[in-house]
Amino acid sequence: MAELSEFYRGFLFGFFAAGVLGYTAQQIRLARKIMGAPDRPQTVTLKTEKTPRQVVREGQAAAVSFLFWLIMLAAELVALWQLLPHAR
Repeated sequence: MAELSEFYRGFLFGFFAAGVLGYTAQQIRLARKIMGAPDRPQTVTLKTEKTPRQVVREGQAAAVSFLFWLIMLAAELVALWQLLPHAR
């Protein structure tokens, strides 16, 4: 019975860890996409939604966001590693 309890605890831990790491990876992916926007060609119409300055500013903000989420990913991995039961 104790083995089954440990299984469920491990399963829930893995499910939680996958959710947290997946969310962080998604934030990194989105930040990288916005960071590259200033280097991509823009569609020219009569009136654009954003000025080139706004696109560059968003790219800079995304670079900061990317760095933040990368640091969060590292912190999450360290925290999850500390929670794992190590072989003693």
